[in-house]
Amino acid sequence: GVSIQPLNLNIQENLDLALTEGAYVTGVTPDGPADDAGLIPAQGNDGRGGDLIVAIDGSPVQDTEALISYLVFNAHKQIAFYGIPRTFSRRI
Repeated sequence: GVSIQPLNLNIQENLDLALTEGAYVTGVTPDGPADDAGLIPAQGNDGRGGDLIVAIDGSPVQDTEALISYLVFNAHKQIAFYGIPRTFSRRI
């Protein structure tokens, strides 16, 4: 399993993201499908380090509802996740 939350202004500013769409990964069940796929959840109190899912099977993920809907209707097949690079830089 995976826990996600919508990408909001607070997350965008905290991670210095230009993106406005996607589903932010906040939790991953150990040894579950999301863990096996290599998804990384946000860490610590500041929530930094989590993957941002921006596409799935080549289709854009606009928000958490779109991701959940896709997963529900395609649970029977293998799914490929796409995210942004995991290296973030913060402008000061």
